[in-house]
Amino acid sequence: MKNGLDRYNKKNNPEGGKGMKKIEINPMTRLEGHGKITIFLDEQGNVENAFMQVVEFMGYEKFLIGMPIEEVPRTVTTICGV
Repeated sequence: MKNGLDRYNKKNNPEGGKGMKKIEINPMTRLEGHGKITIFLDEQGNVENAFMQVVEFMGYEKFLIGMPIEEVPRTVTTICGV
């Protein structure tokens, strides 16, 4: 299955991106699991697009069902900072 980054590369970068620069941060640190950030800069050095990819499925939504809404921010921030 193609993700957004693959579609973006083929659509906007078919020949290596004339004048476009790609910055990739891989692996992301301070993250449980695997993740990367890819940033595309235009000819002037401005961010044209950015993608964050995290592979693992966390499943937090399942144990949040039925929890009082005011408890959700405190609960999820103690589990993962992303």
